[in-house]
Amino acid sequence: MKAKRGGKLKAAGLILLTLLPVILLAAGLLIVRAVNNRKIMNALIDEGVRSAAMRYDLTQQDTGGYAEMHIGRMTKVRTAQYRAAGFGNLSVAVRDSGLRQTVTFTFTPLEKNMPLCRLEQSYFMWTRETAAEFYDLVGDTASPDYQRVTGSLRNAAQFFSGEPDAGAEPHWYDSYLSASVYKKLKSKDEERSREMFLSMLEVYLEESVRQEKSKPEEAARQLEITQNFAESLLEKGSPSADLLREALGEARTRDFFRRVLFGTDACQPDAQQTNT
Repeated sequence: MKAKRGGKLKAAGLILLTLLPVILLAAGLLIVRAVNNRKIMNALIDEGVRSAAMRYDLTQQDTGGYAEMHIGRMTKVRTAQYRAAGFGNLSVAVRDSGLRQTVTFTFTPLEKNMPLCRLEQSYFMWTRETAAEFYDLVGDTASPDYQRVTGSLRNAAQFFSGEPDAGAEPHWYDSYLSASVYKKLKSKDEERSREMFLSMLEVYLEESVRQEKSKPEEAARQLEITQNFAESLLEKGSPSADLLREALGEARTRDFFRRVLFGTDACQPDAQQTNT
Protein backbone atom coordinates (compact mmCIF):
# COMPACT_ATOMS: atom_id res chain seq x y z
CA MET A 1 0.00 0.00 0.00
CA LYS A 2 2.80 2.39 0.91
CA ALA A 3 4.52 1.66 -2.40
CA LYS A 4 1.29 2.39 -4.31
CA ARG A 5 0.72 5.62 -2.41
CA GLY A 6 4.30 6.67 -3.05
CA GLY A 7 3.89 5.95 -6.75
CA LYS A 8 0.75 8.05 -6.95
CA LEU A 9 2.43 10.96 -5.17
CA LYS A 10 5.41 10.72 -7.50
CA ALA A 11 3.12 10.70 -10.55
CA ALA A 12 1.20 13.72 -9.22
CA GLY A 13 4.48 15.51 -8.65
CA LEU A 14 5.62 14.82 -12.20
CA ILE A 15 2.31 16.11 -13.59
CA LEU A 16 2.62 19.27 -11.50
CA LEU A 17 6.20 19.83 -12.70
CA THR A 18 5.03 19.36 -16.28
CA LEU A 19 2.17 21.81 -15.87
CA LEU A 20 4.12 24.37 -13.82
CA PRO A 21 5.64 26.21 -16.83
CA VAL A 22 2.19 26.44 -18.42
CA ILE A 23 0.67 27.76 -15.17
CA LEU A 24 3.46 30.31 -14.74
CA LEU A 25 3.12 31.42 -18.38
CA ALA A 26 -0.64 31.86 -18.03
CA ALA A 27 -0.22 33.80 -14.78
CA GLY A 28 2.38 36.01 -16.43
CA LEU A 29 0.07 36.73 -19.37
CA LEU A 30 -2.76 37.66 -17.00
CA ILE A 31 -0.51 40.06 -15.09
CA VAL A 32 0.79 41.65 -18.30
CA ARG A 33 -2.77 42.09 -19.58
CA ALA A 34 -3.91 43.67 -16.30
CA VAL A 35 -0.96 46.10 -16.35
CA ASN A 36 -1.70 47.00 -19.97
CA ASN A 37 -5.38 47.55 -19.15
CA ARG A 38 -4.40 49.95 -16.36
CA LYS A 39 -2.32 52.00 -18.80
CA ILE A 40 -5.19 52.18 -21.28
CA MET A 41 -7.62 53.12 -18.51
CA ASN A 42 -5.35 55.88 -17.18
CA ALA A 43 -5.05 57.34 -20.68
CA LEU A 44 -8.85 57.37 -20.96
CA ILE A 45 -9.12 59.15 -17.60
CA ASP A 46 -6.69 61.82 -18.79
CA GLU A 47 -8.68 62.31 -22.00
CA GLY A 48 -11.97 62.53 -20.13
CA VAL A 49 -10.76 65.09 -17.59
CA ARG A 50 -9.07 67.08 -20.35
CA SER A 51 -12.32 67.14 -22.32
CA ALA A 52 -14.18 68.52 -19.29
CA ALA A 53 -11.42 71.08 -18.66
CA MET A 54 -11.81 72.40 -22.21
CA ARG A 55 -15.38 73.49 -21.33
CA TYR A 56 -15.15 74.34 -17.65
CA ASP A 57 -12.61 75.71 -15.24
CA LEU A 58 -11.81 72.65 -13.10
CA THR A 59 -10.48 72.98 -9.56
CA GLN A 60 -9.39 69.76 -7.92
CA GLN A 61 -10.87 69.23 -4.46
CA ASP A 62 -9.43 67.51 -1.41
CA THR A 63 -11.20 64.16 -1.04
CA GLY A 64 -9.69 63.64 2.42
CA GLY A 65 -9.97 60.10 3.71
CA TYR A 66 -11.71 59.03 0.50
CA ALA A 67 -8.69 59.44 -1.80
CA GLU A 68 -7.99 55.72 -1.43
CA MET A 69 -10.38 53.20 0.08
CA HIS A 70 -9.99 49.47 0.59
CA ILE A 71 -13.24 47.70 -0.29
CA GLY A 72 -12.80 44.08 0.69
CA ARG A 73 -9.57 42.13 0.63
CA MET A 74 -8.65 42.55 -3.02
CA THR A 75 -10.36 45.77 -4.11
CA LYS A 76 -9.03 49.31 -3.91
CA VAL A 77 -10.96 52.46 -4.86
CA ARG A 78 -9.16 55.72 -5.66
CA THR A 79 -11.10 58.94 -6.10
CA ALA A 80 -10.50 62.41 -7.51
CA GLN A 81 -12.96 65.29 -7.35
CA TYR A 82 -13.23 68.53 -9.29
CA ARG A 83 -15.30 71.66 -8.94
CA ALA A 84 -16.45 72.64 -12.45
CA ALA A 85 -17.15 76.39 -12.26
CA GLY A 86 -20.60 77.24 -13.55
CA PHE A 87 -21.60 73.58 -13.76
CA GLY A 88 -21.21 71.56 -10.57
CA ASN A 89 -19.23 68.51 -9.51
CA LEU A 90 -17.12 65.90 -11.29
CA SER A 91 -15.91 62.83 -9.46
CA VAL A 92 -13.62 60.18 -10.93
CA ALA A 93 -13.47 56.82 -9.18
CA VAL A 94 -11.12 53.98 -10.10
CA ARG A 95 -11.84 50.53 -8.73
CA ASP A 96 -9.01 48.00 -9.02
CA SER A 97 -9.70 44.38 -8.16
CA GLY A 98 -6.50 42.87 -9.50
CA LEU A 99 -7.47 41.51 -12.91
CA ARG A 100 -10.47 43.88 -13.29
CA GLN A 101 -10.23 47.66 -13.41
CA THR A 102 -13.18 50.07 -13.61
CA VAL A 103 -13.29 53.84 -13.98
CA THR A 104 -16.45 55.86 -13.33
CA PHE A 105 -17.02 59.53 -14.18
CA THR A 106 -19.95 61.13 -12.34
CA PHE A 107 -21.03 64.60 -13.47
CA THR A 108 -23.46 66.27 -11.06
CA PRO A 109 -24.85 69.45 -12.68
CA LEU A 110 -25.75 71.67 -9.77
CA GLU A 111 -25.83 74.86 -11.83
CA LYS A 112 -27.13 73.68 -15.20
CA ASN A 113 -30.51 72.16 -16.10
CA MET A 114 -28.89 68.90 -17.19
CA PRO A 115 -29.33 65.23 -16.27
CA LEU A 116 -26.77 63.71 -13.93
CA CYS A 117 -24.25 61.79 -16.02
CA ARG A 118 -22.56 58.52 -15.07
CA LEU A 119 -20.00 57.08 -17.49
CA GLU A 120 -18.21 53.83 -16.73
CA GLN A 121 -15.57 51.78 -18.49
CA SER A 122 -14.60 48.36 -17.15
CA TYR A 123 -11.51 46.41 -18.21
CA PHE A 124 -11.36 42.67 -17.56
CA MET A 125 -8.65 40.79 -19.40
CA TRP A 126 -9.75 40.72 -23.06
CA THR A 127 -13.16 42.36 -22.62
CA ARG A 128 -14.40 45.94 -22.34
CA GLU A 129 -17.73 47.03 -20.87
CA THR A 130 -19.04 50.54 -21.39
CA ALA A 131 -22.01 52.02 -19.54
CA ALA A 132 -23.51 55.49 -19.95
CA GLU A 133 -26.43 56.58 -17.79
CA PHE A 134 -28.21 59.94 -17.67
CA TYR A 135 -30.56 60.59 -14.74
CA ASP A 136 -33.41 63.12 -14.66
CA LEU A 137 -32.72 64.88 -11.36
CA VAL A 138 -34.12 68.29 -12.26
CA GLY A 139 -37.33 70.06 -11.35
CA ASP A 140 -38.63 70.55 -14.89
CA THR A 141 -37.97 67.71 -17.33
CA ALA A 142 -40.57 68.97 -19.82
CA SER A 143 -38.88 72.26 -20.74
CA PRO A 144 -37.88 72.53 -24.45
CA ASP A 145 -34.20 73.00 -23.58
CA TYR A 146 -34.12 69.93 -21.37
CA GLN A 147 -35.99 67.86 -23.95
CA ARG A 148 -33.43 68.89 -26.56
CA VAL A 149 -30.62 67.69 -24.28
CA THR A 150 -32.17 64.31 -23.56
CA GLY A 151 -33.04 63.89 -27.24
CA SER A 152 -29.39 64.48 -28.19
CA LEU A 153 -28.25 61.94 -25.61
CA ARG A 154 -30.70 59.32 -26.87
CA ASN A 155 -29.55 59.92 -30.45
CA ALA A 156 -25.92 59.51 -29.37
CA ALA A 157 -26.79 56.26 -27.61
CA GLN A 158 -28.59 55.01 -30.72
CA PHE A 159 -25.42 55.52 -32.75
CA PHE A 160 -23.91 52.51 -30.92
CA SER A 161 -27.00 50.31 -31.11
CA GLY A 162 -25.24 47.85 -33.42
CA GLU A 163 -22.61 46.94 -30.83
CA PRO A 164 -23.11 43.86 -28.58
CA ASP A 165 -25.23 44.58 -25.52
CA ALA A 166 -23.72 43.95 -22.10
CA GLY A 167 -27.09 43.40 -20.52
CA ALA A 168 -28.18 45.40 -17.49
CA GLU A 169 -30.10 44.13 -14.49
CA PRO A 170 -33.24 46.14 -13.65
CA HIS A 171 -33.03 48.49 -10.66
CA TRP A 172 -35.48 50.74 -8.84
CA TYR A 173 -33.77 53.87 -10.15
CA ASP A 174 -34.24 52.99 -13.85
CA SER A 175 -37.33 55.23 -13.86
CA TYR A 176 -34.97 58.23 -13.56
CA LEU A 177 -33.06 57.34 -16.74
CA SER A 178 -33.60 59.53 -19.79
CA ALA A 179 -30.95 57.69 -21.85
CA SER A 180 -28.57 54.78 -21.31
CA VAL A 181 -26.00 52.56 -23.05
CA TYR A 182 -24.64 49.18 -21.95
CA LYS A 183 -22.16 47.52 -24.31
CA LYS A 184 -19.56 44.75 -24.11
CA LEU A 185 -16.71 44.54 -26.60
CA LYS A 186 -13.45 42.65 -27.00
CA SER A 187 -10.07 44.23 -26.34
CA LYS A 188 -9.37 44.08 -30.08
CA ASP A 189 -12.17 46.65 -30.36
CA GLU A 190 -10.41 48.94 -27.88
CA GLU A 191 -10.68 51.97 -30.13
CA ARG A 192 -14.42 51.51 -30.60
CA SER A 193 -14.91 51.10 -26.84
CA ARG A 194 -12.91 54.25 -26.18
CA GLU A 195 -14.88 56.09 -28.85
CA MET A 196 -18.15 55.09 -27.18
CA PHE A 197 -17.10 56.47 -23.81
CA LEU A 198 -15.66 59.72 -25.14
CA SER A 199 -18.46 60.32 -27.67
CA MET A 200 -21.14 60.14 -25.00
CA LEU A 201 -19.03 62.44 -22.85
CA GLU A 202 -18.56 64.93 -25.70
CA VAL A 203 -22.27 65.09 -26.48
CA TYR A 204 -23.11 65.60 -22.82
CA LEU A 205 -20.54 68.35 -22.32
CA GLU A 206 -21.46 70.16 -25.53
CA GLU A 207 -25.12 70.16 -24.55
CA SER A 208 -24.24 71.44 -21.08
CA VAL A 209 -22.31 74.38 -22.51
CA ARG A 210 -25.38 75.39 -24.55
CA GLN A 211 -27.58 75.45 -21.46
CA GLU A 212 -28.05 78.71 -19.58
CA LYS A 213 -27.02 78.80 -15.94
CA SER A 214 -29.87 77.74 -13.67
CA LYS A 215 -31.83 80.34 -11.77
CA PRO A 216 -31.31 80.20 -7.98
CA GLU A 217 -34.66 78.52 -7.37
CA GLU A 218 -33.98 75.97 -10.13
CA ALA A 219 -30.55 75.19 -8.68
CA ALA A 220 -32.02 74.82 -5.19
CA ARG A 221 -34.64 72.37 -6.48
CA GLN A 222 -32.04 70.37 -8.42
CA LEU A 223 -29.82 70.18 -5.35
CA GLU A 224 -32.73 68.90 -3.26
CA ILE A 225 -33.64 66.23 -5.82
CA THR A 226 -30.02 65.11 -6.13
CA GLN A 227 -29.62 64.84 -2.36
CA ASN A 228 -32.83 62.82 -2.12
CA PHE A 229 -31.65 60.54 -4.92
CA ALA A 230 -28.33 59.92 -3.12
CA GLU A 231 -30.19 59.16 0.10
CA SER A 232 -32.48 56.74 -1.74
CA LEU A 233 -29.44 54.88 -3.08
CA LEU A 234 -28.55 54.14 0.53
CA GLU A 235 -32.07 53.29 1.62
CA LYS A 236 -33.17 51.22 -1.37
CA GLY A 237 -29.75 50.01 -2.43
CA SER A 238 -27.62 49.80 -5.56
CA PRO A 239 -24.59 47.61 -6.42
CA SER A 240 -22.09 50.37 -5.63
CA ALA A 241 -23.93 51.71 -2.59
CA ASP A 242 -24.28 48.23 -1.09
CA LEU A 243 -20.58 47.51 -1.61
CA LEU A 244 -19.50 50.78 -0.02
CA ARG A 245 -21.93 50.51 2.86
CA GLU A 246 -20.64 47.05 3.72
CA ALA A 247 -17.03 48.27 3.72
CA LEU A 248 -17.39 51.81 5.14
CA GLY A 249 -20.63 51.69 7.10
CA GLU A 250 -23.73 53.73 6.34
CA ALA A 251 -22.59 57.02 7.90
CA ARG A 252 -19.30 57.18 5.99
CA THR A 253 -20.94 56.09 2.75
CA ARG A 254 -23.50 58.88 3.11
CA ASP A 255 -20.68 61.36 3.79
CA PHE A 256 -18.78 60.10 0.74
CA PHE A 257 -21.84 60.49 -1.47
CA ARG A 258 -22.50 64.04 -0.32
CA ARG A 259 -18.91 65.28 -0.14
CA VAL A 260 -17.24 63.53 -3.08
CA LEU A 261 -19.31 61.33 -5.37
CA PHE A 262 -22.11 63.84 -5.99
CA GLY A 263 -20.44 66.81 -4.32
CA THR A 264 -23.67 68.24 -2.99
CA ASP A 265 -21.85 69.38 0.17
CA ALA A 266 -18.40 70.26 -1.19
CA CYS A 267 -19.66 71.87 -4.41
CA GLN A 268 -22.76 73.86 -3.64
CA PRO A 269 -24.14 76.09 -6.41
CA ASP A 270 -22.58 79.56 -6.34
CA ALA A 271 -25.97 81.12 -5.61
CA GLN A 272 -26.27 79.08 -2.42
CA GLN A 273 -22.77 79.51 -1.06
CA THR A 274 -22.25 81.90 1.80
CA ASN A 275 -19.24 84.14 2.15
CA THR A 276 -16.82 83.25 4.90
